[in-house]
Amino acid sequence: REVSDEQMRPRPNIDWQNLRARLEVEFGFSEEEVAKYDEVAKEDLLKAYEMMQLCRQFENACNQAYMQGNIRGFMHLDNGQETIPAVIADTIKPGDK
Repeated sequence: REVSDEQMRPRPNIDWQNLRARLEVEFGFSEEEVAKYDEVAKEDLLKAYEMMQLCRQFENACNQAYMQGNIRGFMHLDNGQETIPAVIADTIKPGDK
């Protein structure tokens, strides 16, 4: 099926400098803490993309199992929200509460 730009949700336009300032003021991040996110390494981007692909594959497998009657009850899928677990997986550390 053909998908046109009009059918797609627009990309969010997030200004990093504005967001950076908000992190410092509203959340109390120091200049040094925020500065380490000015550049994102290619391998970190690839790792996040791979996690998003894994999440999408898992959701699709769950949907297939549900449609085949192997999962009973109600199931809510989160397709399109893959960035959330990808970023969380990269952020949490052992010992976090």
